[in-house]
Amino acid sequence: MDPGAALQQAVSLAQHGRIADAVSLLERLIETGTDHPQVRGLLGTLHMTAGRTEAALPHLRRAHELAPDQAHLAFQLGAALVSAGRPLEGLPFMQRAVELSPTWLPGLLGFARALQGVGDFDRAEANYQRAMAADPCSADATCSLAGLYIASGRVGQAIDLFRRAARQHPTDASVMGRLLSALNYADDATREEIFEAHEHWGRLVMARGTDSPAFPNAPDPDRRLRVGLLSTDLWDHSCAYFLRPILSAHDPSRLELICYTTSTSDDWMTGELRARADGWRSVAGQSEDALINSLRADGLDILIELSGHTGNGPLAALRRRAAPVQAMYLGYPNTTGLPTIDWRLVDAVTDPPGAEHFSTERLARIDGCFLCYSGPVDVPPVPPPPPPPASPVTFGSFNSIRKIGPAVVRAWSAILLATPGSRLLIKTRGISAPAAARSFRSAFAECGIDAARLELMDGLPDKREHLNLYGRLHLALDTFPYNGTTTTCEALWMGVPVVTLSGAMHAGRVGASLLRAAGMPELVADSPDAFVALASGLAQSPDRLAAARSKALAFRNSPLCDAAAFAPKFENAVRTMWRDWCSRATTR
Repeated sequence: MDPGAALQQAVSLAQHGRIADAVSLLERLIETGTDHPQVRGLLGTLHMTAGRTEAALPHLRRAHELAPDQAHLAFQLGAALVSAGRPLEGLPFMQRAVELSPTWLPGLLGFARALQGVGDFDRAEANYQRAMAADPCSADATCSLAGLYIASGRVGQAIDLFRRAARQHPTDASVMGRLLSALNYADDATREEIFEAHEHWGRLVMARGTDSPAFPNAPDPDRRLRVGLLSTDLWDHSCAYFLRPILSAHDPSRLELICYTTSTSDDWMTGELRARADGWRSVAGQSEDALINSLRADGLDILIELSGHTGNGPLAALRRRAAPVQAMYLGYPNTTGLPTIDWRLVDAVTDPPGAEHFSTERLARIDGCFLCYSGPVDVPPVPPPPPPPASPVTFGSFNSIRKIGPAVVRAWSAILLATPGSRLLIKTRGISAPAAARSFRSAFAECGIDAARLELMDGLPDKREHLNLYGRLHLALDTFPYNGTTTTCEALWMGVPVVTLSGAMHAGRVGASLLRAAGMPELVADSPDAFVALASGLAQSPDRLAAARSKALAFRNSPLCDAAAFAPKFENAVRTMWRDWCSRATTR
């Protein structure tokens, strides 16, 4: 068979989903003695598509040997080796590809992502910059560089790029979605800008088309409800620590809770959640049609989406109603912007009266805090505090690198300057990369902080090591305008008090909600200056610091960790949403 004709036929078969037939065709061609680089390359690609990396590698190697000057073949081989967990072998082939084709956008971006994946942020940035030079209007290049900036703590630069991409591609919902998440971290974003961006995304998504069947659910306000919980995070993810107590303590005679996971991750936490749920469905990898059909087939009364604009979640699919009532909870600290999400579960501190003006959903306020925390298992004992003043006061934050923007650096620096001899430990994933470390040390230096007062530590893979590290802190400092959530709870769980700044929006008010629920409202500041004064004052008052620590040590017995008390509040909020639907359904 002519190689060209065979390639065309194999491509056609693959495009129609017949990967196995396409592979068989090309393998028969090779068996007849044809050794063509494009045949080998396509065969390797098809094996990769089917998840057979090791089967792909010999064909991709042979393709590159036959045509060493073809950039796409060198790139395919390098990408396959990186995918196989062998980046030291793969990266030189990817570099060879971009040398052969210096303006080839997919090659530049793929190489940059691979470099970023191994922590080589400097070379990754250089290749993202080359990609942007090759195509200044490429949304992929702009957003990818912005993502690198986020990952290396350069939040302001990242948001500038996301805004630029959104201006260049105002009708691209995926670009707008990236901007939405980034705006939650922006020091300079107004509530109006953030809300309008979410609304705009919602309009773009709704323009794809929607449908809403006539749901046959009986509008009985008091019957047992079937509630779906749809998430990308049903594994050892921070959100799971707030979902576990609901699944554990809910009344199955009132609510039937069915979890739908869109992730293939399956670990010890997945097992715990699965055991506590009334039903469990894996919808990972499903198309939008299949996902919506799966949800509708279960006859849900209420669907609660738990991921929002994070983690490549399925939010956009819910423009097509999967249940009579759709709500958002837990995983995203803002409005979704999607008109078909009817409610958002919050509380009166995170979303006080008036917050409705900046939400496309109605707000269902849970009495007290909208969260309940269940701490990590197999934790080390609470360590004794470092003894001030025998040792320097150590402040610390273990929040995500993307939450540590310029305003946070200025405030933390002011706290250090106001507390003689104090130090700051920042532990966050990605900060050990040279680009990130340079950025942070430079930002603190501009605020007058000597590098000797900073300790930058990357994320720790072992949970016990991570929790043990709290033993080095006298006081934890929250981030803003996006507060910590799990991070705050973990610090309190380990007996370390946390000082927070209460902001204007939900993302910046979660810390206040958590601390009030835990009985520590005195650790909430209402302005940056008050935040600095509160943290530095506590650090220099052994009695006040000891009192704060005593309250933190009682956190595990606080209302914030009382699943039995919280579950009925959650159930009541869900019932409120359902009764509203019933009242409207019976008047139609």
